[in-house]
Amino acid sequence: MSQTRIANKKKKVAVCFGGPSPEHDVSVVTGLQVMDAIDRERYEPVPTYLAWDRRFFTGPGLGLRAAYRPHPLAMPGAQSCHFYNLPNYGPALLRDADGLDQRNPILVHAAVLAFHGIEGEDGRVQSRMEMAGVPYTGLRSTTSALAMRKDLTKDLVGAAGVPVLPHVVLAKPQRGRILPLETLKKQVSGNFFPAIVKPCSLGSSIGVALVADHQELLEVLPSIFAQDPLVMVEPAVQNLAEYNVSIMNRAGEILTSAIERPKQSGELLDFKEKYLSGGGGKKGGGVKTPGDSGSGGMLSMTRDINPDLSAELENQIRHHAKTVYRLFGQVGVPRFDYLYDQARGELFFNEINPIPGSFAFFLWERAARPFTFPDLLNHMIDEAVVQHRWSNLDPVPKDAYLLPR
Repeated sequence: MSQTRIANKKKKVAVCFGGPSPEHDVSVVTGLQVMDAIDRERYEPVPTYLAWDRRFFTGPGLGLRAAYRPHPLAMPGAQSCHFYNLPNYGPALLRDADGLDQRNPILVHAAVLAFHGIEGEDGRVQSRMEMAGVPYTGLRSTTSALAMRKDLTKDLVGAAGVPVLPHVVLAKPQRGRILPLETLKKQVSGNFFPAIVKPCSLGSSIGVALVADHQELLEVLPSIFAQDPLVMVEPAVQNLAEYNVSIMNRAGEILTSAIERPKQSGELLDFKEKYLSGGGGKKGGGVKTPGDSGSGGMLSMTRDINPDLSAELENQIRHHAKTVYRLFGQVGVPRFDYLYDQARGELFFNEINPIPGSFAFFLWERAARPFTFPDLLNHMIDEAVVQHRWSNLDPVPKDAYLLPR
């Protein structure tokens, strides 16, 4: 069989990344990693960049890391586009310059969503895909939105019997960013301190602070309110160890990945240490990654994978992950993060990461049933097609007709 005929059998997959998020750069890195790792025997990746102005762009140059410094749209060949479900053809990318000209569409099998943070991971892009009739990877739009609200997630998870920390949500005042000290004292118990303060809807440890008392809380709130109008305050776990695990639904069987224990040099594992740390004094100096996508600290962060845990603790982590996964539809490959008080032996669910950096493929490579990154992507794309539900037929049942048919 000729190479041309083999190429013609490949299905095009839109790899979507970028977005107007504080985690824009991390998303670009994940998207480039996906294009490096995707199974080229099955798929042809189509780089699809979501710009800061919320328009999609495509073009072969957008698959190159050199295009991002950080904004790539001056590169020749980058064209604005939108998703559309073409009658008789199905999901497609249409270049805006072509209008609704259907003679030159990019027909796509599915979209791999490699976004991180707001306006990408929080249900908004997922809703756009559903409206356009495009199969997409990950949690559905409603559960994505819920998962990005740390406070609501804790409320739901706690009601299901999974241990969570007590928390208080502070709302940004209608004017300015300062809450009166007396108001803070009424809303946040003194028993919370030392306390962790974090935006309710951001990820990658952006905007997270550790405070010792109400005065310090008062001082950090303006900068966090600048990023999110809702802020969550919860007691800091003493003698802390963090554990993370990813999860998937493989043909009805719920599988969990290797467990990781991140390490940090300070009291908080912040964005810089998560993504910019590396060995040898060079960004990305720790672990070789697929291709040359500049994954850097995303994979080279100091961590223990499959650390030595008691059977009881490991079973708790995996059991709670499966409980939470059921609440969120048993779809996608999210990562669940936990806080553990080593002295008291208490484990707390912390948060869901709907689209973890690099899709946490390094945890699946070391799982009891291992998956390579290409295998993981194949699973996600296959699942996206199975989950796809779209129709342009009349949705109203006959007994609900109010208008003539």
